[in-house]
Amino acid sequence: MQIFEGKTGSNRIKRYVVKTDRKTDIVKYAKRFFKCSEKHLCITCGWIYKNELYLEMPKKGGRLVEVAYWV
Repeated sequence: MQIFEGKTGSNRIKRYVVKTDRKTDIVKYAKRFFKCSEKHLCITCGWIYKNELYLEMPKKGGRLVEVAYWV
């Protein structure tokens, strides 16, 4: 698992949990990381390209990963 950080439009920090291996369960890990229930998590796909996380497919490709964030 990796943790990525970004900033929102209102200059708040947004954290993303990224599943990089196949063995671990992203929902279980994200629930512990964000200290919330499953209904407050959003699980989606993302791409890692040049060590940056993209929630939309970058133009040059990238590696497809699973992403969880708190809603």
